[in-house]
Amino acid sequence: LLLRGNDMVLKQNDQEAMKLFEGALELDSCFEDAWNNMGTIAYRRKNYEEAIRYYSNALRCNGGYSQALFNRANSYYEAKELFNALQDLKRVEAINPDTSVLYFLRGLVYT
Repeated sequence: LLLRGNDMVLKQNDQEAMKLFEGALELDSCFEDAWNNMGTIAYRRKNYEEAIRYYSNALRCNGGYSQALFNRANSYYEAKELFNALQDLKRVEAINPDTSVLYFLRGLVYT
């Protein structure tokens, strides 16, 4: 379901992708990749609050999931929740300090 959902994302069929990711979550409610990908769809739609909720669900399943942390930091930045963005970036840095986009986003937040 995840692979088919990812394929639908590439084809820009977000509605079908969401159904497939939801199907994956019915099988495993803590499938963090599905939560993360749903957050990415919401982010692309500029629905940042919804994206934050999806990314937070992924992080409830796996608190060290750096991609979800980074994605949520991006969503917090867009939602003007700058303190929360910085907190997530601090956690990303602890996990993956060699991530150059981390420093770029941190610069945007401070700006």
